[in-house]
Amino acid sequence: MVAVLILAAGLTVVGEKPASAAPADWGELVDAFALGGTVTLDDDITRVDAQLSVTPGFPVILDLNGHNLSISTSGFSQSAINVPPGATFTVTDSLGSGKVTAASTHGTGGGAGIGGNGFQGSGEITISGGSVEAHGGASSAGIGGGAASMNGTITVSGGSVTAVGGAGGAGIGSGLTSPGGVSQRSGPIQITGGTINATGGLLGAGIGGGQAVLNGVITISAVWLLPARPTAGLQSAADTCLTSQTATSPRAGR
Repeated sequence: MVAVLILAAGLTVVGEKPASAAPADWGELVDAFALGGTVTLDDDITRVDAQLSVTPGFPVILDLNGHNLSISTSGFSQSAINVPPGATFTVTDSLGSGKVTAASTHGTGGGAGIGGNGFQGSGEITISGGSVEAHGGASSAGIGGGAASMNGTITVSGGSVTAVGGAGGAGIGSGLTSPGGVSQRSGPIQITGGTINATGGLLGAGIGGGQAVLNGVITISAVWLLPARPTAGLQSAADTCLTSQTATSPRAGR
C-alpha cells in the first residue's frame, strides 16, 4: 500500500506503508528496525547469511515477546546484528521465554555477534530480559566491538546472556587490538542483573578487552556470573570482575 500526501504548495510526497511494529517475518523485521522504536516479535524468525542493522539515530527496543530470533552470517567483517557507533539497541522480553541467537561465523575476519562489523566499533547495547546468545567471528567480540574495534557502552540488567568471542575477541567487550597496535581500553561495561556466561576467544577476556586491549571500567552488582575461560596472565571475567564491584584492570592480551 502506498500513502500519498498532497501538500498545500502542490508538491506530492509518496511514501511506503509504515513497517509493522509486530513483525512476523524477516522482511517486516528489517523494515521495523529501519524505522526504530519498539519492535515486538509476532512469530519465530530465522535467517541464514543475513545481517540485521540498527540505524544511528533510530533506537530499537526489541521485545522478543516469547519468540525466538536466530540470525547468522558468514560474510567477511559482518556482524549478525549490527549496532554501529551512534546506534542504540535494547533486548527485552515481555513474556520471558524468548531467545535471540546471533552469530558471525567468518573464520578470518568477522564481526561481532551483536555489535560492530569488522573495523567498526559498536554503539550502545542493553540487555534487560530474555535469553541472548551471541558468537563473534574471528577477532571480534560476542557482544561489542568487531575485529580491531572497541565496544560502546554495554549494559546487562536482566535475562540470560551467553557471549563467546572469536579468536582474539572478548566474550563481552572489544575485538582485538586496533590497527597499528595502538594501546586502547575497552568501553564501559555495566552488569546489574541477569545470568552471564562470557567466554573470550584465544587471548581475549571473558568480559573486557580483546587481545592486546586494556580493560576499561567494568561495574558489576547483584548478578550471577558463570566463570569464563580462565587464561593465566590474561584478563578474564574471573580476574577483572569477580574480585570487586567496580574494576579497571590494566591487564591486556598478548
